[in-house]
Amino acid sequence: MASVIAIRRVRAATVLLFVLAVPAVLGAAVLALKLAGTYLPALLLGAVWMLSFAVSATTLALLKCPQCGQRFIRFNWFFPRVCARCGFRC
Repeated sequence: MASVIAIRRVRAATVLLFVLAVPAVLGAAVLALKLAGTYLPALLLGAVWMLSFAVSATTLALLKCPQCGQRFIRFNWFFPRVCARCGFRC
């Protein structure tokens, strides 16, 4: 079972990766085009970014509620703060 701190940390990382994805990859694309003349570094950054978001979101989906022991995110919205089964809030 995950602690409240672990749930908050993984949720914050997932939200941060989701929100900053487009600006970071777009900035890297502009910078890579000016410095190297190709988009390849930005494509690699985008692939690594998508992989890290997928890992973070999967980890968030598989975390267990500290109170009831069931998966915390199941049957809930995108970034839940309340367990769907027992109502535990974190």
